[in-house]
Order: sequence, then C-alpha cells, then structure tokens
Amino acid sequence: METGARVDGCTQIDELEAELDMEQRRGRDSLAEIKKLQRQLAELRASSQSEHHLVIEYTETINNLEMKMLALRKQFEHSVCSSALYDCLLSHLPSDPERSPFRVVLSSKI
Repeated sequence: METGARVDGCTQIDELEAELDMEQRRGRDSLAEIKKLQRQLAELRASSQSEHHLVIEYTETINNLEMKMLALRKQFEHSVCSSALYDCLLSHLPSDPERSPFRVVLSSKI
C-alpha cells in the first residue's frame, strides 16, 4: 500500500511541478508582452509629440498664408478700384483733345 501512496504522491508532485512550470512560462510571457506594450506606448507618445509639433507648425504656416492672402486681396481691390477710376476718367474725356478741358496749352514764348 505504501508503494501506491508513493506513486500518488509522485504523480501529484509531478502535476504540481508541471503546473508551476506552466505558471512561470505564463509569467515570462506576460512580462515579455508588458515590455513590448511599453515600447509601443513610448513609440506612440514620441509619434504623438512629433505630430503635435507639426500641427503647431502647420497652423502657424496657415495663419501666415492667410495674412498674406488678405494683404494681396486688399492690393487687388485697390488696384481694381484705381483701374475703374482711371477708366471712368478716360470715359469722360472728349475724343477730341483740342476740346478737352484738361488740355495743356503750350506757350510759344519760352
């Protein structure tokens, strides 16, 4: 009977050792996964910071371009207004320069 108890005891010890090995393997696998996830997290944080800096840079660039566009639009509007004024003045001038009220009379006495 003692032999049967020893076999049962050895079997239980073998089972417990196998279970311990399996738990240790799971623990190592879990630690490896944690380290992998920590590396990925660090990479994502670095990428996020880089992208944040790009967003700031692009926002500044967009603001500068919008300011330039506004200045160019004002120049264009001023140019169009000046051109329209010039066209208006030309349209009111008589076609005969001799009859123009803006005629320059050159004196022959110099």
